Amino acid sequence: LRAAEGVLVPALFAYAADQFGDEFFAEAWEEFFLWDAVPDDVGESREFRTTFDPFFLFSFVPDPAGDDLPAGWPTKPLALHFLHQEVESCPDFHREFIVQASKSPPSFFVVESTAPGRAIDLRDILTGGRFHVLEQSASGTLRRGDLTFTRVVTAGGASIMIGASPWVIPPAWHVRVLDFREQLHSRRLLTVDELRDYELEIREFYHQVIDAIQHPSLPSLQNTDGDPIE
Repeated sequence: LRAAEGVLVPALFAYAADQFGDEFFAEAWEEFFLWDAVPDDVGESREFRTTFDPFFLFSFVPDPAGDDLPAGWPTKPLALHFLHQEVESCPDFHREFIVQASKSPPSFFVVESTAPGRAIDLRDILTGGRFHVLEQSASGTLRRGDLTFTRVVTAGGASIMIGASPWVIPPAWHVRVLDFREQLHSRRLLTVDELRDYELEIREFYHQVIDAIQHPSLPSLQNTDGDPIE
């Protein structure tokens, strides 16, 4: 799985640059950040080479209602467009990886247990799905109760995370993610199809979470009468 990811991700980025140019990348970069506070320096952003990459390759589709979209831009995610164009030269396992990654939208996961250097047991807070993911690096940094925003891709009988957020989301956010789920669908878990339907809203909430983690608000102090202490 990691070998397939290591081959496909740079190959797909190169394919996008060759076929659709910098404008296509820029369109995806702005949409990933929902056209708000978009980082000017792509290389300095921690989202580049992490969370953004699978969005660009497996989710992003240019808005057909957009003005002056160049002719020939893909009408499906880049990886699927590539697969249908290059199907004869794509190895079977790479094809399976692309298909499964394109079916695996991002979500919020809570860490249920870890085997450092080997694996993590995750539960999808939005769908309730459970996954045993093979993971070396993150299994040494994530702890039970931590949250992460990522995609889980299952192929060839195993699962890995791709595009995991570079920030660990503290356990205190678990309740707020549950509240967010209630806003999307009251009193029940989401389906995977609904994760795809709500991908924009989920990504918007993710950016709100990361912004709050990076810029925590100061506590307000009051006396016993409720008056603010300066």
